[in-house]
Amino acid sequence: MLTCTDFLSRLDSYFNGEADPILEHRVDTHRRSCSTCEAAYGRLFDRRFQDHGPLNVFIFRPAEECLTEAILREFVNRSLAPEEEEYVRVHAADCIACEGRLAAIPAQA
Repeated sequence: MLTCTDFLSRLDSYFNGEADPILEHRVDTHRRSCSTCEAAYGRLFDRRFQDHGPLNVFIFRPAEECLTEAILREFVNRSLAPEEEEYVRVHAADCIACEGRLAAIPAQA
């Protein structure tokens, strides 16, 4: 889980599309559970919406920027938090590239 300090320090990366899917999930999870960070997120979102217009505020991730190899390895070795495992499971079910990469990673003994 992210602390409020971690959350705030990662918001720019999040809005710039530089965060990997697990970090995006952590930011979203923390934001939903913390009213202070939800308010900070809302202020930043509003500012960016006003500055860039409605079409530029949404971040579209190209397919080649799916789950990182490190995240897939952590998933295979069961070292992710349960909610992160679920995110990887759901993503891999919908992403042929990640599903194939995931199947190719051997579990550590």
